[in-house]
Amino acid sequence: RGMAWEPKPRWRDDHLDQYLLFQQPAHAATLLHKIPPGERHPLNFGREVLATLLGVPERADWKDCAL
Repeated sequence: RGMAWEPKPRWRDDHLDQYLLFQQPAHAATLLHKIPPGERHPLNFGREVLATLLGVPERADWKDCAL
């Protein structure tokens, strides 16, 4: 999606209104994407990531799963 991620961020030092934070404790990895004021992040982002990791990217859109 063209998002800029910062490895090993010092995000607690910033006064951020919106951000996406990804932590993977098994690999001691933390990535931060700062969302600039006035911009919006995709609300489906978490669902898209999880669906891709589970190997069912076609199920990322909830409308495709509705009966």
